[in-house]
Amino acid sequence: MTGWQTSTGVSDDTVQVQLYTPKSLKKDWQDEAENRDESMSSYLQELIQEARFLRQQGQLQIGDRRQVEQLQERIQELEAQQQKGDSKPQIATPDQLPSELVTPDDVRQVLTGNYTSLDQLLDTLLNQQTVQSRIKQHLEAELYSLGEQGQAAFRRGNGWKHLGGSQ
Repeated sequence: MTGWQTSTGVSDDTVQVQLYTPKSLKKDWQDEAENRDESMSSYLQELIQEARFLRQQGQLQIGDRRQVEQLQERIQELEAQQQKGDSKPQIATPDQLPSELVTPDDVRQVLTGNYTSLDQLLDTLLNQQTVQSRIKQHLEAELYSLGEQGQAAFRRGNGWKHLGGSQ
């Protein structure tokens, strides 16, 4: 047994895995583990195994996550409208959600009463969380599509790379 195994009381067939995550996510995981009266390690192992099983069964797809994220964004937008006092929030069905990277609402939010260059507007737009999220979703979908076509590959810790083929 190594020193950390002895000090933590785990068996010698146990290995340590490092995970880097935002503090807010770690807090959520800790709260969920405590609510289930489990250690965070046990809780995370269980979550990972459940996700792996769902992915193997074809029940966890990128499109599903993307749709959930789009719905969460739309909920946040509607809540923000409601807090601002907008009397008529528009509720969209999932198939009516904007699929564009930049929506008319996004553009209206960055425009001011002063003339602003296109580059400045772009910088302001790219700093908006909802736009970043949409771009990330589109990029992720394209990367996975290229991966399925054998044109891109992903390696944990390294990221994505081009494998050749059509450009």
